[in-house]
Amino acid sequence: MSDFFLKALNVKKSYRTSSEKIDVLKGLDFRLQRGEIVSIIGESGSGKSTLLHILGGMDLPDDGSVLIDGVDITSLDLKERSRFRNENIGFVFQFHYLLPEFTVMENLKIPLMIGKRHSRGEMEEICIEILNLVGLFEKRNRKPDELSGGQQQLLAIGRAMVNSPRLLLMDEPTGNLDEETSKRVMEKLFKILEELEITTVIVTHNISLARRTEKIYRLSGGNINLEKY
Repeated sequence: MSDFFLKALNVKKSYRTSSEKIDVLKGLDFRLQRGEIVSIIGESGSGKSTLLHILGGMDLPDDGSVLIDGVDITSLDLKERSRFRNENIGFVFQFHYLLPEFTVMENLKIPLMIGKRHSRGEMEEICIEILNLVGLFEKRNRKPDELSGGQQQLLAIGRAMVNSPRLLLMDEPTGNLDEETSKRVMEKLFKILEELEITTVIVTHNISLARRTEKIYRLSGGNINLEKY
């Protein structure tokens, strides 16, 4: 394949404290082919979450650009970037951020309602398909606090996929789960990713999880390199 689905080019990002400037990303280059599933590891504070937020258009670099399927998301204004993110990118975080007052089905529908691209009937069909995919159809009328930790994270994964994203970004998706629950969630996740062929970046401290991906990258000193395992 001659081109890349995701390209981060010369990405720089720094933060200022009261006494100093901290360079987090130092002209970083990162490229992914369509459908690749990769992980990024690194020490706490190395900039993994910062990079993920920039790749997903939630934050902008100080310099450099991010292109997703040829679209330079760093050149879009806030409204355009938000629309692009909603239509093309799914996010899963360490904490599920589910809305406790809504049912499982209602939590899934929220991204679809924001996107305003589907009729009520279509939204229902999409959510049922996703619930079957993550194994939560029987829990569709429950509230999040009636689910186990693993089920809550599966719902968060389902919510990230409900708009059929072309890019899935995951920030410590098993960091809030015990080891056994983490294994079950990851088994389900990788089965889904392989079936749907979604380009995926997973930031994690969990080496067992990282080793399940096609490639492992290490972020260190503001730059990223392919890791050998």
